[in-house]
Amino acid sequence: MVEKVPAPVKADKDAQAKAEAEAKAAEAEKKKEPAVAAAPAPAAPSAGSPSAESAAGLLAMAQQMHDKHVADGEQQKEKIIAEAQIEASSLVNDAQDKSRKILGALEQQRSVLERKVEQLRGFERDYRSRLKAYIEGQLRDLDARGSVAAPEVGEAAAEV
Repeated sequence: MVEKVPAPVKADKDAQAKAEAEAKAAEAEKKKEPAVAAAPAPAAPSAGSPSAESAAGLLAMAQQMHDKHVADGEQQKEKIIAEAQIEASSLVNDAQDKSRKILGALEQQRSVLERKVEQLRGFERDYRSRLKAYIEGQLRDLDARGSVAAPEVGEAAAEV
């Protein structure tokens, strides 16, 4: 889900640069002054202080928004990666199941075809033996007829 990002505040670039420079100057002054816990706050703030505070506040708010968006982006990235890993795992499992089913079907077809090949080989053996017996029978019949009525070689040559 994509969240709408609030529109950035339109500001003059020079004013923004000036505010950033003032914020940096204010931070530098704070670092230079020794920190005294019991020191009373000045009664009247200087003229540059409100703009420095507003610039610092603006920068803090921008940093918070940035951090929030980065954190949201990281969460969304992790969510997308987790969903993608789940989907990838599901696809791999589906592919493996499909592969197993296809291989099982192919094995069944293979066994059926092997049985058919064996049947055909048996049929071939039977056919060859019957054909051989038939041809041998025909040859025996031919030999039996030929020896009874076989013309002599001399007579066959004389007739021609």
